[in-house]
Amino acid sequence: MKTALDQPVGNIDILASHGTNKCIIEVKQSSGAIDAKQIDKLTNPLNATYFNHEGREIIYYLENPIARGPKQLEKLKILEEKGIRIISAPEELRGLFQP
Repeated sequence: MKTALDQPVGNIDILASHGTNKCIIEVKQSSGAIDAKQIDKLTNPLNATYFNHEGREIIYYLENPIARGPKQLEKLKILEEKGIRIISAPEELRGLFQP
């Protein structure tokens, strides 16, 4: 992905369309793998490396959604506060690719 100035800022796991909505899907093993800097790049237009200029829905797919400590709980709270959808069921992930 690139910034509005065409500078590389990172990659995303899946860029998908579901229905009429486009989304960015980040796939993580658990909430411990969530990176706060990456969240900011996806949600904060004032971040120099912001790359969600089209305002896509952001979805985090967590294979193991159980938080095992305060840091993991805090990361999940940040996702919630930013309006990021969290899914953990493979069926729900597959459903994003249905027409």
